[in-house]
Amino acid sequence: MKGSIGALLGDSVVIGNPGDLIFKPREQWHTFWNAGDAPARVLEIISPAGFENYFRELGAELVSGPPDPQRSRRFARATRLTWT
Repeated sequence: MKGSIGALLGDSVVIGNPGDLIFKPREQWHTFWNAGDAPARVLEIISPAGFENYFRELGAELVSGPPDPQRSRRFARATRLTWT
């Protein structure tokens, strides 16, 4: 990790700095953000495999501008992601 990463995990807020590990239990509501003024970098490991396809499709969608909400929801559902 480089920089500082903030995480809202359920009702708890944690800040991770270089060398820290932030664990998010499966199916827990969460939000991550850059918690500092400098660019931040993080390595995220997701298990089981397959969810990386959501990020791949979202990245392709963002190349042409803001994502189409209906299309984004379709590929989110394909990875069992729920938007609230």
